Amino acid sequence: MAVVEGEEEQKKWHGNITVELPDCITGDQAWSIIGDFTAVDKWFALVAATELITGDPTQPGCIRRNTGHPNKTQDSSSDPIFWAKEKLVGINMEERSMTYEVIESNMGFNSFFSTIRVLQGGDGVGDGGGCRMEWSFEADPLDGWTQPAFLSFLHSGVQDLPKRILEASQLQ
Repeated sequence: MAVVEGEEEQKKWHGNITVELPDCITGDQAWSIIGDFTAVDKWFALVAATELITGDPTQPGCIRRNTGHPNKTQDSSSDPIFWAKEKLVGINMEERSMTYEVIESNMGFNSFFSTIRVLQGGDGVGDGGGCRMEWSFEADPLDGWTQPAFLSFLHSGVQDLPKRILEASQLQ
């Protein structure tokens, strides 16, 4: 992204990642995992741990802390490379959507807002098999990153989402 020197505001990065889930997973099953504000480590491969810092994880205003490694092969016993505190801005259980923002991190975020939705099948209605997760974001550009590299980073964390959701739903 080119930034004009002297420009007061940089353009925001916008992105969207969609992951199709297997027909055997319903929207409710996927949402029970993806919609749990304190369970990012169950579905996003690059997060090693998620902890609730304050508040009720079903209510806006609560804060979580995610820690992890940008390289999935990193020894999980070593100290995390990145961390982020995130605040739940809004959640709608009926529509299976949540919005959160990064409020503090060591990744260089000045502004990062994201919405995650679980939609049923192709039209987002009903609750038969098959659904998809849509993850959209708006962020200020990150120093040292390009927008395509940042999207690639996020995408690498959800590549095995279908497998993780299947495994987690079988444990419930």
